[in-house]
Amino acid sequence: MTKQPTVKEEVTKQQTVKQAAHPDKNESTNQITSLLEQVRAAKADGHSLRIQGGNSKAFMGRDTSRDQKSSAQSHDDKVLEVSGHRGIVEYHPVELVLTARAGTSLAEISAALDEHNQRLCFEPALFDG
Repeated sequence: MTKQPTVKEEVTKQQTVKQAAHPDKNESTNQITSLLEQVRAAKADGHSLRIQGGNSKAFMGRDTSRDQKSSAQSHDDKVLEVSGHRGIVEYHPVELVLTARAGTSLAEISAALDEHNQRLCFEPALFDG
């Protein structure tokens, strides 16, 4: 006769942090360092940043270019590309908690949630992931 797992064993199993396939720790640290350097450089140069991942929703929202009236100098927005900074850092299905990096696609997040019959509590528009 096969022993059924206890509720405690099942909860413990489900609470195990799910690590997604993502770059090793050194590569992740290098990405974070690169992003920080770009932010610091933009601040030092007086540039604003337009943060983008897959850029699939660039048409949504307001224009992010600087208002010429608000600044004596004209500065171009700089793009802070975060699509390379991706991956699910941790996922606790029982607690309904998922932590993902800024460049993680909604498709990747949805796939991880689907494995546990979960979904986001909102319906994001999926244009390119």
